[in-house]
Amino acid sequence: MSGAVNDSVKCGDCGYIFHGDDLDQETGKRKPCPKCGSSKRLICLSINETLELSEYIGIKARNPSTKHKKNRVDYESEQGVTTGKNGKRVYKRKVIDRKHPDSPGSYVEYVKDKDDNIIVNKSEKLSEHGKS
Repeated sequence: MSGAVNDSVKCGDCGYIFHGDDLDQETGKRKPCPKCGSSKRLICLSINETLELSEYIGIKARNPSTKHKKNRVDYESEQGVTTGKNGKRVYKRKVIDRKHPDSPGSYVEYVKDKDDNIIVNKSEKLSEHGKS
């Protein structure tokens, strides 16, 4: 997120914009408006923020008839925009498939930055994942 704050002090009657010493004076000590003579003041404050929204979804599936370690799933998938290791926003897709008939025990991970530069592009056997 990024933001900006803008403020000004104006005459409450005619809208004359005050600068310098007139900004911080109390009501009783305030100099009258040089344009209309009023001592009323209108303090204007605006804050502008930008908020980035994104979605990230994760799926875990397990075949209840399969015998395996407690809480171990057959298929995991994560996909969407998240915060990368460097603290910047990235698109990430990760799939772990332990039981698919065509590619059992596969690990796929793909990460790219907002400029479409590929940071990670892995496709390997799950047994080889993490070994370097």
